[in-house]
Amino acid sequence: MTVCALLAGATLTGSATRMGPAAIRPDRANYNQGIVDSADEQMLLNLVRLR
Repeated sequence: MTVCALLAGATLTGSATRMGPAAIRPDRANYNQGIVDSADEQMLLNLVRLR
């Protein structure tokens, strides 16, 4: 039980070093484009349903 807790803590702590502004900044444009694409698809689907 203690070993599992230590391994889980080490894994979570190690993965947290990749987060933050430096990691998020390059992906911001991709995230925004994904939101735009999703909104466009929903709009097109709604227009097709109205016909």
